[in-house]
Amino acid sequence: MRVLIVSMAAAGLMSACTTTAMESTPATGVAEAAAGEKICKKETVIGSNMPQRTCLTQAEWDARERAGLKDVDDFKRRQSEISAVNN
Repeated sequence: MRVLIVSMAAAGLMSACTTTAMESTPATGVAEAAAGEKICKKETVIGSNMPQRTCLTQAEWDARERAGLKDVDDFKRRQSEISAVNN
């Protein structure tokens, strides 16, 4: 049960990170990111009122988003398996 709660929190955090909780660099930062430079974004951390600045390359941001989406998909799959067993 504890793992489920932690998974839900992680999925929520990742989905929050990819929506409104971020501010990215100007459009010129996207062109520079292709060269491997860092893109910095401000993220709201759960349990804190202060945003945290995170700097990653575009490939790292993409990998982070894919990981978050995979976590959400895994969570949904486990929930449907649990529902099927209980019915």
